[in-house]
Amino acid sequence: MTADVTGLGLAFGSAEEGRAWIGRSSEPRPAEAPVCEAMIRNYCALVEDANPAYWEHGVSPPGLLMAYGFPTPWRPGGRAATNLFAMRVPLPGRHIINVSTDTEFHRHATIGDRVRVADEVVDVSEEKRTRLGEGHFITTRSTYRLDDGDELATNVNVLFRYDVHPRPTGAVPETVHEQRGPDEDADETLPPVSLDITYRRVCHNAAATWDWFPGHHDPAYARSQGQRTIYLSTLFFHGFVDRLVTDWAGPSAFIRRRRIRLLRSIYAGQTATATGSVTARREDGGRRLADVACVVSSEEGACVRAEVTVELPPQAGKAPAL
Repeated sequence: MTADVTGLGLAFGSAEEGRAWIGRSSEPRPAEAPVCEAMIRNYCALVEDANPAYWEHGVSPPGLLMAYGFPTPWRPGGRAATNLFAMRVPLPGRHIINVSTDTEFHRHATIGDRVRVADEVVDVSEEKRTRLGEGHFITTRSTYRLDDGDELATNVNVLFRYDVHPRPTGAVPETVHEQRGPDEDADETLPPVSLDITYRRVCHNAAATWDWFPGHHDPAYARSQGQRTIYLSTLFFHGFVDRLVTDWAGPSAFIRRRRIRLLRSIYAGQTATATGSVTARREDGGRRLADVACVVSSEEGACVRAEVTVELPPQAGKAPAL
């Protein structure tokens, strides 16, 4: 029997068994706890986001969305079984790493709200070979609702489930060579944001997001999956990119859509720098929208690419669209 080295409750099976899950859905499940001030502030501290909407008005940062679907690592009666639907898809790979997210937001969550999430397996790829190893891409769609039935957001997530390539002694992992910055022809460049990624911050990342995947806090496990040491999670990049955009657009701006693609990891000991530029402005149903192209880089080049659509605050003297 294959051992679950992640500790997250991975289901194992053949590729055929995994692809049989395409189209399968979960029942809606409640978040472990309602939206609360402590979780909001801990997450904002992680990415050093001073937005008063979060600190003073009880708005949950959009980057926290996926955290409301994560289980606690333990509860009375013993260790909680995973409620992450993608982990239940039976496949051969012993490791996982996130590849991309595409999230559409419909409204804010605020302190006291109770979030429910339902998942669907959209696709399980045939076996693919990447720089990390051989495995399968799992695409899921999660729908987040509040207890009153209002839809909060939808998120399409792509995860790579794989086994590591054996490497010759002394070999180093191949990296993705993508050095382009934001669109140089864009009409406006956003002020960049940088953070030192210490070991403390990477561990803070796990605690602030409830993302206790071992690659984010256990160096030995991270190396076993082809990484150098512990590295930042997807939810860090969500909040970091959102901070870049709302620092520019203002605290009352609303992230409508965010797509990110992970190119390579950012490790403890490196620096994360987010840059961005406005690629388009438009109106839609009375809403003022801006499209922003973003890149998060380390000393080694581009690590994350993002496309964000942000709803800008209404212009002075004009009422906001209902």
